[in-house]
Amino acid sequence: QEQKKTLLTQTEWANLDPCRKMLLLSCTGLQLGTSVICGFVNSSIFRTFEITSKVDDPFELNGLEGEVTNIVREGMGISVVAAWCAGFAVFMIYLQSLKCLGKSPSVATT
Repeated sequence: QEQKKTLLTQTEWANLDPCRKMLLLSCTGLQLGTSVICGFVNSSIFRTFEITSKVDDPFELNGLEGEVTNIVREGMGISVVAAWCAGFAVFMIYLQSLKCLGKSPSVATT
């Protein structure tokens, strides 16, 4: 209980050091930015694929030409997915940085 209270105090925004604040701002910006982009230009990022579509069908028939990964379009699609992954990676770095405080990040979730 004391560990949880200490971690909660140390991770309050006012108590975070600038590096951890930058990590949180970066991952939040990347995650939020990719979500907004997906919301506005979804068709430029992902191919149309419905529950009745077949993976082996050509793109013209809403298929994926045999490759599941073809659901992500080249160019902008790959860029947005990469940015989302980068945001996730930065958040994982932030969680690892909490271990430097001497506390396990899993304490915050219990």
